[in-house]
Amino acid sequence: MPRRLLIDSLIALFSSLPLVAIAPNVLMAASSDTVDNGTVVVDAKLTYLQDGGFLRDLRIQITRDRQMVTSAAIPVQQLPNYNKRYGFKASDADVIILDLDSNGEPEVIVDVAEAKNNCCSSSFIYSYNPQLRQYQVRTQFWGNYNSGYWLSIISRQEGDRKLADLDNDGFGELVAFDDRFRDKFGSIATSYAPIQIWRYQEGQLKNVTKEFPYPLYLSAADSLEAYQSIRSQYGAEQAKSAMAAYVAAMYLLGQQDEARQQLQQGYGDSSSGQRFITQLMTFLKQTGYIY
Repeated sequence: MPRRLLIDSLIALFSSLPLVAIAPNVLMAASSDTVDNGTVVVDAKLTYLQDGGFLRDLRIQITRDRQMVTSAAIPVQQLPNYNKRYGFKASDADVIILDLDSNGEPEVIVDVAEAKNNCCSSSFIYSYNPQLRQYQVRTQFWGNYNSGYWLSIISRQEGDRKLADLDNDGFGELVAFDDRFRDKFGSIATSYAPIQIWRYQEGQLKNVTKEFPYPLYLSAADSLEAYQSIRSQYGAEQAKSAMAAYVAAMYLLGQQDEARQQLQQGYGDSSSGQRFITQLMTFLKQTGYIY
């Protein structure tokens, strides 16, 4: 996984409200956050039922200047892996308020970690629409690797509530891994993926990874180191995922020749290795790493 990035950070306060019993083994719980930026006061409260170690029935309430604007269920049914039959359970969830695009209007971000083995995390970003006088939500599925914002890829400190401003331009960046690589070239246990960097602008998340070569370099270096370690211990087959992540990051850096050299050196001497190279190149074209 990527090493700690040197960044300027915005730190937001997080608080938890007391748990209230509503039935045997079921608790109603909440977390909340408040921001007063001198122009508007935004309060957000995330509520849920805590049942047997899991969280369910997540709801958000948002007020602006003491006026209730939003009170609704978190739209977990929009997630790509939502199961209508079994519903949705989370292992953890919280809410935080940050001005993601530095336009003076704070966004409300609900982060959810799903209660499944090896999966998954998502963010629900609520933006205020002054014309409609209501909040609109964008659902961002981060997948197995989690966003840097949720489990802090940025600082590698679990629970560290920081948002990166990697280029000091006033716009925060969300750091994640490309979930499309998950178990694509190997098992989940040895699965690696290149870093992704997203910027929130005009209600959308824009992939701006190529604008940040240093984090990309760290991602490539860590993946290559992982490849060498996994290969020495478990063989070339188990190291394919780390090699794929390395090659992808190097292509974004414009260092295709070095990436191809490493790839040929590692897998070019066998028919199965050549099949892997072909498969990887096709995948990178499909996912936008090769134009």
